Amino acid sequence: MKIVRFLSLMMVVLFGTFSRTAFADETGYHDRVQQVLAWADTMKDGNFMIAAAKIKNGNVEEGLKLFAEQIERGKNSPAGMFDIYQLMIGYLYAQDKMPLSLKKSVEEYLGTGDFYRGDTENHFTMYYMGLYLAAQTFPDLPAEKWYTGKSSQENMAESMGWFDNWMRLTTTIGQGEFDSPTYMPVYI
Repeated sequence: MKIVRFLSLMMVVLFGTFSRTAFADETGYHDRVQQVLAWADTMKDGNFMIAAAKIKNGNVEEGLKLFAEQIERGKNSPAGMFDIYQLMIGYLYAQDKMPLSLKKSVEEYLGTGDFYRGDTENHFTMYYMGLYLAAQTFPDLPAEKWYTGKSSQENMAESMGWFDNWMRLTTTIGQGEFDSPTYMPVYI
């Protein structure tokens, strides 16, 4: 059954990839991406993704400083699903421009961070996506190097378990937050 769900998901992804390229060109998507990246350069504070955008836009020194500041800020306060998600998206986007010391700080932060999973469907999705990407990026980290107390393989398996269950539920009874008044604008 997992294979059928996986193949179904892959068909959706592949179809979406081919149709998305033409749609992106027709709707000015690429122009909007450039506008958002340019906006990120104007920000003096932000998050991991803004820092990564600065790095990729050529504002490397400021972006690296902001990324490091976000890690330091996170060491002294509880973090949540947004933080691990943004950490890994930002890291993967800009890692090619990061010095080894910052990469090591990211790895160490995964051991000391206090990442809260959240309590709603979309929070779980962001949390487990960040955890999955972290486990995939640092596959050899032992349990004692993770805030979860689990190895990379265990974190990846837990994340995949969440996504397998979420896909099963979504394809049988639908998304739990679909009719949420809070998220309705996102779906529209």
